[in-house]
Amino acid sequence: DHRDDVVAANGMIRDVIADRSAPSGVAGWFAHGADDGMITGDGVHLTDRGRQAFATAIANQVWSMYRR
Repeated sequence: DHRDDVVAANGMIRDVIADRSAPSGVAGWFAHGADDGMITGDGVHLTDRGRQAFATAIANQVWSMYRR
């Protein structure tokens, strides 16, 4: 329900980290966040499958920053 807020917050984070000398990034969760079975019935918390997908998204982001 707050996608626009999250997109804006991620944009601000990207703006801040753009000036960092250390590798930094924002993992893209929206690629999976709306998939069936990722979010519990409360619309907020991740299921086991969602936690795995989120961890994979973070790992992929970290991997992409260091394999350059």
